Amino acid sequence: MTLFEINAQLRAIADGAEFNEETGEIYDEQAIMELQIAREDKLEGIACLIKESKAMAEAIKAEKTKLYERQKAEDPNPSQTQILLVNASLQSVEEFGDKDRAAVYFDVVMREDPNQEQPTHAREIWTFVRQHQTGNWQLDGLQQVE
Repeated sequence: MTLFEINAQLRAIADGAEFNEETGEIYDEQAIMELQIAREDKLEGIACLIKESKAMAEAIKAEKTKLYERQKAEDPNPSQTQILLVNASLQSVEEFGDKDRAAVYFDVVMREDPNQEQPTHAREIWTFVRQHQTGNWQLDGLQQVE
């Protein structure tokens, strides 16, 4: 049961609750207590998920920093490629077995050196694959186009 469903049931019980007019005791107190326990369990689970997500984000940030520092040490003068224009078009999408394949044509205008006067063109077809309708697309290949 989701937190939304638990809250909806609690509201429904509260809206239609029957109670003892002399003592104020709710007749359906057991159901309310069970729902409140379920709600507290859900909230605790959500809190744990948030805590784990924050810890994971910090770990990823630390790894990213390490990677950046390692790349900087290996190549203190990285390339200064300027991407001036990217035209991309989906060429095809096809099923093969339990996978989907997509081909994307890229026509890129760029300067690989800031001192380069004339930009160059790069034309490529990138092929992506994924598990049929469920997986994330992954780069499968590159092909230079003349």
